[in-house]
Amino acid sequence: MTTQTKRSLEEKVGISHTQTGADSHAVLALEGMTCASCAMRIEKGLKKVPGVRDASVNLATEQATVIYDPVQTSLEQMVQKVEAVGYKAMPQKPRQEDATSTSADGLSSPASATQQA
Repeated sequence: MTTQTKRSLEEKVGISHTQTGADSHAVLALEGMTCASCAMRIEKGLKKVPGVRDASVNLATEQATVIYDPVQTSLEQMVQKVEAVGYKAMPQKPRQEDATSTSADGLSSPASATQQA
């Protein structure tokens, strides 16, 4: 799969994915974790994927945050790794508040401006 094809697939799915320099950042929603050992197993598995610079799993939010080189790996490979260690993963769509910029008065959206008035 070419880098262009990977990016197109990721954009179509609406993945929480940002690029910082040469590395990208993604958030995966996780299912099946019941304890801290589960979270550690997923985190260690993700860190073994070639191209993954760092991975952090939060048991409480059931999310994995991954920093990776999109030239060396893809979200699909990371999802496959999570599944290989016995859990489910799904790239998470960006949250609405992440997409909205904060204005100078500290309000992040027209709805919050109405609530403040």
